[in-house]
Amino acid sequence: MNLQSSNPTMRAIRAGRTANASRPPRRWIIWLISIGIFLPYTFGDTGKYVIALLSLPALFALISLSSKGRRRIMACDLFVWAAVTWMLLVKIGSSELFATASDALALFGSYMVARSFVYGEPAVREFTRALKIVALALVALSLLDTLTGTFFIVDLLGKIFQYPRAYGTAGLHRSLFGFDVLRATSTFGHPILFGSFCSVAAAIFLAGGGSIVQRIFYSGVCLLGCVLSVSSAPILGVVIVAVVVAYDRLLHSSPQRWTVLFVVVAAAACLSFALSNNPLTWLLRNLTADPVDAYYRLLIWANATDYIALSPIVGTDPVAWSTNEILHTIDSVWLVLAMSYGLPMVALLLLASLSACGVSTRKLNLRLSSAAIVRARTGFSLTLFLFAYLGLTVHFWGGVWMFWGLCLGIRASLEDYCSARSLSTSSPRNLQPAFGGIGGHRHL
Repeated sequence: MNLQSSNPTMRAIRAGRTANASRPPRRWIIWLISIGIFLPYTFGDTGKYVIALLSLPALFALISLSSKGRRRIMACDLFVWAAVTWMLLVKIGSSELFATASDALALFGSYMVARSFVYGEPAVREFTRALKIVALALVALSLLDTLTGTFFIVDLLGKIFQYPRAYGTAGLHRSLFGFDVLRATSTFGHPILFGSFCSVAAAIFLAGGGSIVQRIFYSGVCLLGCVLSVSSAPILGVVIVAVVVAYDRLLHSSPQRWTVLFVVVAAAACLSFALSNNPLTWLLRNLTADPVDAYYRLLIWANATDYIALSPIVGTDPVAWSTNEILHTIDSVWLVLAMSYGLPMVALLLLASLSACGVSTRKLNLRLSSAAIVRARTGFSLTLFLFAYLGLTVHFWGGVWMFWGLCLGIRASLEDYCSARSLSTSSPRNLQPAFGGIGGHRHL
């Protein structure tokens, strides 16, 4: 008889060790960042204060872990660093330097927090758990907008902190199931931003862990948020994600399923260019529910590309195009980045997304990682696709801009984690340094 196994004290100690192994250290940071970046506007973008508080500790933590062999400096890290550096360099001597530095810190800080603290299965699971609570709260608050016909939370805080609204309700009413409703914003600055968040969160929930009932419930909540925001592009994004996730589950035993999907998508894109003189026109018309919105976005793209051509490397001075009535608001993050910082900024962010998804790295042996990690890789790859897709008709700022950096960092951490698992098989001595860091999980 094993006396240790029958000893209640020893059983309690082993149970405690198992529970601690399933909980990531610094879990309060994961909850703080998950909630903080979506706080409503107060004295500026409230989420940026949270990012500023955590960015330096995250940077120091990543450097320390890298020096000890517990993290790798990845190509994605270099691309994100190059992107924010480029943002600052092109604005040196400009009156926009302070605002640019604020946006650069928001993107880089959220990315660094994810790279440092959301690493390994327990940390990813904790982040998903926090995001579920955040999504439920934000969609519940959006119902107040729809039911009251006002931007309930945004207007309330605007009165408390005495800041003027950037826009009124004019032009933000849409027909929903035959009823004229105000497009919900929840705590975001615009309905399209709220819809974009819901679309991206749905991708994480659909592809993530949990039972099928949980995945359907939480993704359904996000779809409701997209509907309440009356945003066609985010709704279409959820549909695309659902189709891709179903495709993945049906053909999960086929190792070539993603190659086939990429080939089909690439062939469809080439065919659209061959059959249409302007495929972007077709795309924008089908991304929007209102033909007037589609026509307006086409005018934006036509005018913006003319200004981008004037200075494609470092961008143009906003004074040059601020008087253009069409470009008073630019509904595309890619156009805004190209006009403000040049095409290199667009290229660096795209390269960061591709490298975070492991496009440039060697093939990993995913059988060494748990099923939850494999599903998380798929989910966060889909989030980066959605950010690129939604960016064609949405300009990201505030919480969604920071959420982009956060998802980018988590996807890079997942690739780092799986790569470390693969390397550990060829060098057993590296097992302890690779998984003993913040948020690590040595039991996978």
